[in-house]
Amino acid sequence: MGYDSLIDTLIKCEKDIMEIEWGDGLKIIAKLDTVFETDNGLESNDINFKEYDAAIVKVHHMITLPNKNEQESLYNWLVEEKNTLIELSLYEDTPSKISVDGKTMWRLGKK
Repeated sequence: MGYDSLIDTLIKCEKDIMEIEWGDGLKIIAKLDTVFETDNGLESNDINFKEYDAAIVKVHHMITLPNKNEQESLYNWLVEEKNTLIELSLYEDTPSKISVDGKTMWRLGKK
C-alpha cells in the first residue's frame, strides 16, 4: 500500500524548503526530516485502532502566528518546548497547505 497524499507530497519535496500552513493562520518554513509508521495509541485488538504514516519536519522559522492561541497548538509546542521538530499526518496536526517556491504542492481535501 502506498503513502497518503500528504506524506507522498512531503517525500517528493524532501530536498526543498517548504512553506507549511494551517487553518488557524500558523505558517512555517520547514524541511522534511523523516517519515515513519505509527498508530493512534490504542491496543491492536481495539476496533478503533489505526496505523498510519507520519512525518517529522524541522522548523526553520515561523512566518505567521496562529490567529487564536489554542492550548495544544503546534505554536505552543514550538514556543514552550523550544523544539524545532514537529510531527505531521492526516490524522493529527494536519496542515491545510504545503508550498514550495510559491507553488502549491498539496492542499487539504484535494488529491
